[in-house]
Amino acid sequence: MWPDESVTTGLGIAEGIETALSLAWAYAPVWACIDAGNLKALPVLPGIESLVIGADNDPAGIDGAHACAQRWAADGVEVHMTKQTENDLNDVLKEVA
Repeated sequence: MWPDESVTTGLGIAEGIETALSLAWAYAPVWACIDAGNLKALPVLPGIESLVIGADNDPAGIDGAHACAQRWAADGVEVHMTKQTENDLNDVLKEVA
C-alpha cells in the first residue's frame, strides 16, 4: 500500500487489504501480505526497528502472525500485534463507525 521507499524504521503489516487499511488509521506505512502464508513468511527487513502486525483472529491468522512476530523479535525488532475479539480490525472498526 506504501512504496518501499516510504518504509524507513517502522512498518505495519496485515493479511488482507481491509485489515491493512484499518491499521493505516493509526499506523503508516502499512503493507497487505494478501494471506496468512505470506504474512508468516515475511522476511525480516534490514533497518526496520518496529513492526506492527494487524493479526486476524482465526487459526491461520494467529499462526501466521505469531510466527512472523517471533522471527522478527528474535532479530531484535520491536513487535506489536493487534488482539481483538472480532475476526479482524476492519470488523471492529465497522462496529464502532
